[in-house]
Amino acid sequence: MRGLRRPMHRLKPSAGLAKTVCKTLSLLVMAGLMLAIVGVPSASAAAPWWQISSETVPTNLSPGGEGQVIVVVSNLGDAPIDGSKEPVVITGKLPAGLSATEINGPFKNGTQVECTLATLTCSFAGVLNPYEQISVTIAVKVEEPLGTVTSLPVEAGVEGGGAANASRVLQVPVSGESTGFGVASLELTPFNDDATPATQAGAHPF
Repeated sequence: MRGLRRPMHRLKPSAGLAKTVCKTLSLLVMAGLMLAIVGVPSASAAAPWWQISSETVPTNLSPGGEGQVIVVVSNLGDAPIDGSKEPVVITGKLPAGLSATEINGPFKNGTQVECTLATLTCSFAGVLNPYEQISVTIAVKVEEPLGTVTSLPVEAGVEGGGAANASRVLQVPVSGESTGFGVASLELTPFNDDATPATQAGAHPF
């Protein structure tokens, strides 16, 4: 005697569920087509970029005296600057009133920065990593008479290494006075408890 088989029941999806599934599939297909046409934006590529700054030694160059103008070029990008593929060239231009007597560059990451006094240029054929810098020191003689100016403009530029060119006018302070420090003056005024000025004799404890 054969065993009895239970009847099989097939579930039929409701009309509402079928419409929802079809609509979802249609939206996914449309989204895929849009991504294929427009494309997904990729992250921006890493790149180096230059910043130029300066300092002077002493801070205020004395008329008739000597000092140093230090031009600093920094890689503030997120990729190395490669001077082996495209040499880095740093240039300077002094105004009337300043004359260069010497120019020097550092030994950076195994490569010497080569400088030429006649043209006030330096070249670098090495690698400068992100957030590293090159300092070029220009020894100068100040020929501007005392009291005629308070600053002189020095032009500086840098190019090469795979980064966009940069240039800047640097103001070099010229003064016969040294840079001050500390407190120039200090005055104390006594007050009453209600914050009014104390004018009566003996109102202050000193």
